[in-house]
Formats: sequence, C-alpha cells, structure tokens
Amino acid sequence: MLSRYRDLSDPELIAAHTSVREEILVDAVVKALTNTTPLSSALLNRIMGLLAASEESA
Repeated sequence: MLSRYRDLSDPELIAAHTSVREEILVDAVVKALTNTTPLSSALLNRIMGLLAASEESA
C-alpha cells in the first residue's frame, strides 16, 4: 500500500490517487453511456460543453 509509507504530499502518492479518481470517473461515464438510449445532438453538445469548461478550469 503506497500511502502507509509515504507522506501525503509525496508526488508519486498524489499521482496514484489522481489516477484512481480518473479511473472511477471514466468507469462511471462508461456505465452511464452503456445503460442509456442513444444520445441526442443537444445532449452530446451539453456534455462536450461541460468537459470543455472543466478542461479550461484545470
């Protein structure tokens, strides 16, 4: 376990936590898209807008 032996500010530990959070998000999106009807153009545009806004604030 990475966090037992490392300081919470350790770059490798931070990267590992970030990677886990990213995978959780990707898995949630895949699950949501798998269990839905085909997306309309309006909804796709809305989702892309959210992603673009998120990228700009990062």
